[in-house]
Amino acid sequence: MLAAAGYDVIEAADGVTGLMLAESADPDLAVLDLHLPDISGLEIARFFHQRLPFFVLTMDSESEPVKKCNELGALGYLVKPPDLDMFLRQVQIALKRGRENLHLRNALRETQVTCKAIGFLMAHHHLSEEASYQKLLEFATLHKQRIVEVASDMFEALRYLQAKADKPAKEFPKGLIKILDLLKKSAQPNA
Repeated sequence: MLAAAGYDVIEAADGVTGLMLAESADPDLAVLDLHLPDISGLEIARFFHQRLPFFVLTMDSESEPVKKCNELGALGYLVKPPDLDMFLRQVQIALKRGRENLHLRNALRETQVTCKAIGFLMAHHHLSEEASYQKLLEFATLHKQRIVEVASDMFEALRYLQAKADKPAKEFPKGLIKILDLLKKSAQPNA
């Protein structure tokens, strides 16, 4: 049905194969059958939760598994056999909602990383929130990076420092040395 409508489709005959394909192919949407020969569709839904947008196709109409899948983030469900037009409309809606959810999760993650970096600079270098933000912004602008990239690099540098405290700075990965410079400058007021 989906291939005939122009979608790229990867099919799996069982749950284990479906999980492996979901990991390797990184699809935009999984159409999940709750009745698989090897694994419960609910177990797969638990795996997909927060990782991969999924849509449920089942022979159950008002069952507990459908309710559970909705709680786990299913973007919709249809009862087999689905009406072709309804199925394609539901897939389009699920794809759109899946993209929106992915963008929101990414934006939330980026905001959290940036806020943690600001908090780190505030706590460890006695800077105000605004001064910490300005340090990240100036550094990001100077190095033509997004603030979240600088924040992520900063935490990578800190993890590296914690794990390799006995290594001299010349052995640090190249990209982390510039972040160490930011951390040093942040310790100095108005640096």
